[in-house]
Amino acid sequence: MTKGVTKENIFEAVIKYHFLNLEDSLRYFDNGKVRNFQGEVLIEGISENPHYSGAYLVYDGDTILDKVSQRIVRKNGIKESETVPTIEAFVDRLRDENDSDSVFLYNTEKQKITKVKGEFSNYCHEDLESLLENALPKNFLSADGSMPVYEVGTKTANAALTARVLNQRQDYGVKTLVVKKTAYGELGMGKIAEFGKHGLTREFFFEYAPQHRGPFIDEKNKIIGVLREYGPSKAKPLSESYVSFAPQGEIRYVPTSVALKKAA
Repeated sequence: MTKGVTKENIFEAVIKYHFLNLEDSLRYFDNGKVRNFQGEVLIEGISENPHYSGAYLVYDGDTILDKVSQRIVRKNGIKESETVPTIEAFVDRLRDENDSDSVFLYNTEKQKITKVKGEFSNYCHEDLESLLENALPKNFLSADGSMPVYEVGTKTANAALTARVLNQRQDYGVKTLVVKKTAYGELGMGKIAEFGKHGLTREFFFEYAPQHRGPFIDEKNKIIGVLREYGPSKAKPLSESYVSFAPQGEIRYVPTSVALKKAA
């Protein structure tokens, strides 16, 4: 039995969940692009991938429910907590959920997950557009940065706002995670985005890269996984790595600069 999901490995667990979303989507993969059920290409920043449900999580320790209660709009929407003792159980719970109008609260100390029906309050003393511009890099919605960040969807905006509000007095370490359905890049998969007090902290996305020499997250289909980590400034990531799986399923990271030097 593998260990449970903690603060230290929750992002890796969500990458594993999203890789299964990729596998589901590859049934509709043709010429480097995931298509919808009608065979149409998914347009970056606009089209939603119909082959998976996506997810929205808020995570912290034992006091997560108390901290988030102020943002919950439907108090009767809080469901009974479930124990997910392993990474596999955590991923399965996310995979089993088809209700896009919900948020998961995750207690990283007791490995308990609680579904909340309905999104959180969008109320904030700050201007939301300014908050988003400071919370997101310019290329968050489109790889070339052509789509303004204030066009981000409701769920992602709510995740950025929730992380900001819950850590406003001080940085309590409460984080939000969104597995997006909106296509990023030409492949047609959404990205994973994690938010803290100062906005985006980590993001992960897939790319079709037939000219790449590795590592691949899916070598057969020439798909790479890219992880970027951010500090308070979103002008440039603090680090960027290629993500792949070791033979036993553990996640490996290779800085992009190192991989490119090896390939040269």
